[in-house]
Amino acid sequence: MFETSLERTIIVTAVVLWFAHGWYLNERLKHVHEKLDRILDAFDGLRDYPFDRGDSASR
Repeated sequence: MFETSLERTIIVTAVVLWFAHGWYLNERLKHVHEKLDRILDAFDGLRDYPFDRGDSASR
């Protein structure tokens, strides 16, 4: 399959780097989702009004 050990080393290194890069990007994406969840939680409830808008708003 491989003619020299150099070819084998290059291919194995490329595969390992490919997996490592995918793992790294997945971890970064997890952190982005965590930050987005915190931001969305901070904005949760901004549309809740402290008064009743039912009958009094229509008068």
